[in-house]
Amino acid sequence: MAKDPPDDDVAAYRDSNRTRQEDGASRGDLHGIDPDVQIEDVPEDDLVREEFPGLAGQAIGSGQTRFEMMRDQQRKGQLGDYGPFVDQADWDLATWLMDSGASQTEIDKFLKLDVTHTRTRPSYAGKRELLWKIDALPSGPEWTCHTFVVHGDQLDYNGEKCTEELDIWCRDPVACVNKLLANPLFREHMKFAPEKLFTDDSKEDQIINEVWTAQWWWDLQKTLPPGATIAPVILASDKTQLSRFSGDKQAWPVYISVGNIAKSVRRQTSKRAMILLGYIPVTKLECLSEATHKDRAYRLFHYCMSYILKPLIEAGKEGVLMTCADNLVRRVFPILAAYLANYPEQCLVACHQENSCPICEIAPSDSGEPVLAPSRTLKTCRLCLRADLPHTNIFQCFTPDLLHQLHKGVFKDHLVKWCIQLAAFPDHPEMERVFASLIYGAVPPPVIDFIYYASFASHSTETLRRLQDALDTFHQNKQVFIDHHIRTHFQIPKIHMMEHYVALIHSKGSADGFNTELSERLHIDCAKEGYRASNKKNYTQQMINFLAWTTDHYSDSQMPADIAIPLLSSHSTKWQLAKEPPYPHVSLQFLKDKHDAVDIIPALTTYLATKVPGSRVTPSNYDLIDVYAKISRFLLSPQRLTDETQKDSVRATPFRHERKRYRVARVRVIFRLPDWFHCDHTLAYIEWFRQIGEPNELLRLSPVSYATREGRHHEAIVPIHSILHSCHLTPKFSRQRNATWTAENVLDKCSDFF
Repeated sequence: MAKDPPDDDVAAYRDSNRTRQEDGASRGDLHGIDPDVQIEDVPEDDLVREEFPGLAGQAIGSGQTRFEMMRDQQRKGQLGDYGPFVDQADWDLATWLMDSGASQTEIDKFLKLDVTHTRTRPSYAGKRELLWKIDALPSGPEWTCHTFVVHGDQLDYNGEKCTEELDIWCRDPVACVNKLLANPLFREHMKFAPEKLFTDDSKEDQIINEVWTAQWWWDLQKTLPPGATIAPVILASDKTQLSRFSGDKQAWPVYISVGNIAKSVRRQTSKRAMILLGYIPVTKLECLSEATHKDRAYRLFHYCMSYILKPLIEAGKEGVLMTCADNLVRRVFPILAAYLANYPEQCLVACHQENSCPICEIAPSDSGEPVLAPSRTLKTCRLCLRADLPHTNIFQCFTPDLLHQLHKGVFKDHLVKWCIQLAAFPDHPEMERVFASLIYGAVPPPVIDFIYYASFASHSTETLRRLQDALDTFHQNKQVFIDHHIRTHFQIPKIHMMEHYVALIHSKGSADGFNTELSERLHIDCAKEGYRASNKKNYTQQMINFLAWTTDHYSDSQMPADIAIPLLSSHSTKWQLAKEPPYPHVSLQFLKDKHDAVDIIPALTTYLATKVPGSRVTPSNYDLIDVYAKISRFLLSPQRLTDETQKDSVRATPFRHERKRYRVARVRVIFRLPDWFHCDHTLAYIEWFRQIGEPNELLRLSPVSYATREGRHHEAIVPIHSILHSCHLTPKFSRQRNATWTAENVLDKCSDFF
């Protein structure tokens, strides 16, 4: 196992990691790794846990959360089950009115209709009473507005310097941390102390996934008083457009979460484990001249963030007593651990130009090479955001950004364009699934390997080694783009950021827990919907009121008493069909003609004879069956790319595909037989594929082609429960593209696939 990286120099970990890879390469292994090594998932119950050797996350008493206090009031009759609302129907109507998008005038008209008074009979007669009841609901941390004046260097009509008054709307970050730690929804998905996970008792292969399994928490815990509870604060900020089609209305939300909550919960916006902390004012600063505008805009951002985060300074030094969701009181130290932002905003936070690295001091001219550079320190610029927060080096708070750095950046903006020019063949995580086989024979696919490894929900020492090895392989082979005059250099910040991935994952946890895709999605709930509900004038305060009426009230008042929210969707092992077949009463002759299911009758006859002993019916061309377009079920990712369930669908069409793993088959028809066949399960008419040769060593994909029998495609009928899951078949391209291939006919015209 590689040495743990020091807090102030993540490059040291990468260097030691690379040394081991070079040793592996000298033994003749593929990319420095034995190709026979299998990366397998180890059930979490089978992992070896190493607890922190000292006292960590220690409780100093017991208490009640705000939610439990409300429960006690309800049991004593001091508070209704639905707060100021009479019953479930009264609450549902209020919820529907607020979520309907109707204006307050329209809501008032509806509530004053005679039919509403005589039949529905809500406890509120008009919009004013409805809003009073909503305001009486318990809400989250209180919003405050801080007004300040920017003094410009431009002169007004009176010859005086122009000024601009701005507002910072924010909540106390310590109160937000308390709200998250006390939320009973997260009770079963929360940790208060660091730990290390290993695959076996030898402790040579460490598992890293959550923040509490990474090195940062473990090292920081040693510096705090015994028994202290660390709340790893996760911040995210991103400017977003509010107006659509025309206009320049923008908002700059800042979000907050804590690493004590499992990342599978944090990533789900419906769980509200990442909440809105405040709004940075968006202004054109027309009071400033062009010469000073840029510098003052940077300073304005840091002033606002310093003001918003100021309560974290004292709390991070002395700790704050908080009642957590398990009813235990702990002394919590909220300490900034991660800052989620795209590359331009990372540079803004780091106070550096956008051609430099916000993490290390590498020269822009060297950023295209795998060279080491010292980490940035706080000595160069001491803005409050960075210098005053205890136990925090803001440069080490930046985390891998799968969305902007890899999927949209390295892959879409760069690799695709280069390979199109190089391989001469004609959107973006989906395209990555087949891209390696498209460029096979033209360019090596290590960047695709890197993206897949970086996306793992759980890492081991081995997967981190492979992640670094994929990047090294790219640097070893990138000369091909220069030789073909596609690139003259690789001084691209997003490619350089890949150099930090291994050390950052080892320090803070797997990258999927810090993806900026979450903050992009939160913009809808925390900015855009509130703006659309406003009158578009002085909209920030109206957006805050809208959020107080929707997000905060709902999350605090609609929790079950003792049941925590399920972490994942249930894993369904059975294939699901549509309630009604989309193509009922279809003849077998029609399937032979239109679905090219030429051997469906003999295949069905064989299946009934061997698998359904009670059936004595012989199928004929005129038998009518119900045909389905697809079957679906929820599965856990087999490549550990995520720890959430994913919907898997197998479609049956005349001109589409399916896969190999146990064995690949193309589904032509999905159908059910009438009752008189005595076959009570759903069937699929398939065409088999066969594997030809061993898996490609470079792509690690298996070549397949249609299986034949007596000169025809080998076809069969199978029950749908024997289908494992869907798969991608990629045509085996040559340097000369076949112009007749289309998405609709390639499975019929191409003979060899990956």
